[in-house]
Amino acid sequence: MQEIKAAVIGLGFVGKTHFENLRRIPHIKIQAVVTTDEKKLKQYKNSFALPEAYTDWRELLKSSDIDVIHNCTPNYLHYEINKCFLKRGVDVVSEKPLTVRVEEAEQLVALASEKKTLNAVCFNYRFFPAVQQAKAMIDSGAIGKIRMLHGSYLQDWLFFQTDYNWKVEPRDGVLTRAVADIGSHWVDMAQFLTSNQVTEVMADLKTFIPYRRKSSNTGKEPTLLEMNTEDCASILLTIGEGIKANIIVSQIAAGRKNRFDIEINGSKGSLYWNQEEPNALWVGKRDEPNQVILDDPMVLARPEFFLYPGGHNEGWADAQKLLFDQIYRVKMGLAEETTIPTFADGLSAVKVEAAAFQSSQTKQWVSI
Repeated sequence: MQEIKAAVIGLGFVGKTHFENLRRIPHIKIQAVVTTDEKKLKQYKNSFALPEAYTDWRELLKSSDIDVIHNCTPNYLHYEINKCFLKRGVDVVSEKPLTVRVEEAEQLVALASEKKTLNAVCFNYRFFPAVQQAKAMIDSGAIGKIRMLHGSYLQDWLFFQTDYNWKVEPRDGVLTRAVADIGSHWVDMAQFLTSNQVTEVMADLKTFIPYRRKSSNTGKEPTLLEMNTEDCASILLTIGEGIKANIIVSQIAAGRKNRFDIEINGSKGSLYWNQEEPNALWVGKRDEPNQVILDDPMVLARPEFFLYPGGHNEGWADAQKLLFDQIYRVKMGLAEETTIPTFADGLSAVKVEAAAFQSSQTKQWVSI
């Protein structure tokens, strides 16, 4: 089988995981990496004998040897990088959010269609085996007609005023922080499980820490930055023709490290999944005992979405690996595009993010 040459742009936390999981997939050669950190660039190039390594993604753009890029850069850079590589006919796997503006996401969807390039957004939570089981049960009618969804995505890594990251840096055009960064995952999950799109949004966005301190590496006094994005969001959603949903999103919830949970209530039963206990799916019933279904490829609906036998826990990185497996199976003609989250799914999430911001500003429901 022909070798596929991939490049990873950005080697922060998520870029590192992309690099590691690409190395787990047969027939993928990591041809190049890009990072502005020269020390890290040298380390990766030498440790993994990489043919190409750059500090500027524009240098990679000149390479004729790249089949696919993985865009793991800060959110505000996604649009330009994705656009430039699509124009060159290179397939693009983009981190979420796809862009920070709806019109930019629409342009990327149109460009990917025009160039007939493979395109995907990294909504990797879809690919936990328990989530795939939930999807199979919903599609089979096991919990009946969906009525409600509710849940949260809570973290605490920005809890203190001194907690700093590029995601809090005030930037023109960036409307939301917590909603775009982690709320987008919850929105995609809700749309994936229900096979419906969000149609209405009512949101309240709140910035509890109006100023953050950015420490200086030179020993100078920390810089005081005024925040223009939210620490917390409470969001009501209408999905499809009447499914009701609500979610709370925050990165200042002390003690919550990566609490992504979702419950689906139907006319016959309920399902509940929590990313911090990812190998269990709770099934709720009114007239018979509740169940907890544990991951096991021997008995669950979609064994192709397992890496290990039952009882061997599969986690966040494994779900990302399964996402990449599907993306490259699509590229090799071994799977249908419908098995992966595409730029169209990314656009849908960006529309919800923009609607949440508008709703919070106007204190009204916003239709999509």
